[in-house]
Amino acid sequence: MDTSLQSLINGVQATSHSLDEAGRKTLFNALQRLSWSIESPFDAMQRIAYSQLTLHSIKVGVDMKLFEALASSDKPLTTEDLQQKTGASYDIVDRYCRHLAGIGALSEPGEHCWQANELTKTLTIPGWASLISHNHDLVGPICQVAPAWLKERNYAPIDNALDTPFHKAFDFQGLLFTWFQQQPVPMSNFMQFMMIQRGSQPKCFDTYPIKQKAEGLRADQAFFVDIGGNAGHQAVAVRELLPQLPNKIVNEDLEQTLAIGIQHPGIEHLAQDFFQPQAIEGARVYYLRNVLHDWSDELSTKILSNTREAMADPESVILIDEIVLPESKVAWQASQVDLEMMLCLAAKERSIEQWKKVIANAGLKIKKIYTYTLSFNDSIIECVPA
Repeated sequence: MDTSLQSLINGVQATSHSLDEAGRKTLFNALQRLSWSIESPFDAMQRIAYSQLTLHSIKVGVDMKLFEALASSDKPLTTEDLQQKTGASYDIVDRYCRHLAGIGALSEPGEHCWQANELTKTLTIPGWASLISHNHDLVGPICQVAPAWLKERNYAPIDNALDTPFHKAFDFQGLLFTWFQQQPVPMSNFMQFMMIQRGSQPKCFDTYPIKQKAEGLRADQAFFVDIGGNAGHQAVAVRELLPQLPNKIVNEDLEQTLAIGIQHPGIEHLAQDFFQPQAIEGARVYYLRNVLHDWSDELSTKILSNTREAMADPESVILIDEIVLPESKVAWQASQVDLEMMLCLAAKERSIEQWKKVIANAGLKIKKIYTYTLSFNDSIIECVPA
């Protein structure tokens, strides 16, 4: 390699280690765009046309516990070593390792010799392994049927939550959430990856001043109501920020979901259908995290309207914790989630203008937006009655 080129590469690598998260993301995105810009058409087609094999190969590695075997060893392992540890044939182990090394999922220090790297170790974490299974087993079949499904409908908008590529792929009548209740393995995969995906990102309440909202509460007033809060992770997070606050912190969801709710002395669980009137009136904070991106504009407006009707305290706010798409140059990390919402749920990630419309239709207005992640543009949209 040309020495000047090697020096440039070394300089970029050295710089990357000294950057904060914002700088690292900026560098990562710039290098990715640079990579695309110098691809030949042949290079681009190889990357795109064979991209399914990336997820496929990692799924096979997860299932055969290949990554666990490598990560548990403090030295490189040969193909024979991995054959013994996984129970797979030499041929399967060697050929998959060869490809996995090529895509950076493990290292190759010698001939037929393999070693864990950081990505290998990441893939041993149950939540990330569950994301691989979720996208391979659920999203994969949906993407396979979607092109023909869209073509048959002349590429009309997907606006019926009971008629999507998901329904075609799995021959199911009903909402995706109903299907999940009947499918314990996919449900477990979904729950596990949602927990770790959020846990690895900046925390919304490090940016939004949640503690200030606890000032001046009445003794009988609920402080924080997490609407559609699943197991209650956010309710617990708020309680841990305010352990001495005597006011209620409540996690709401459907009864069957609350069966797996976190048992914590500082929070309460309440069965609540968010399409019905909100049971807790006058709470200071009503919080919806990744709820509205699962629903159409019409149903999202219904959820928000039900919540607005309960805002008896003049200081009450509704916090919508969601992706806020920019009007242009949307990061692929966010746009791919939007496509998944569309194909599975006839739902969407929304731009600020789309959010304004839904919020206004519910009789609310935006007070302020607090953005706390890069790429995804996760934000707290603080709303008050219009």
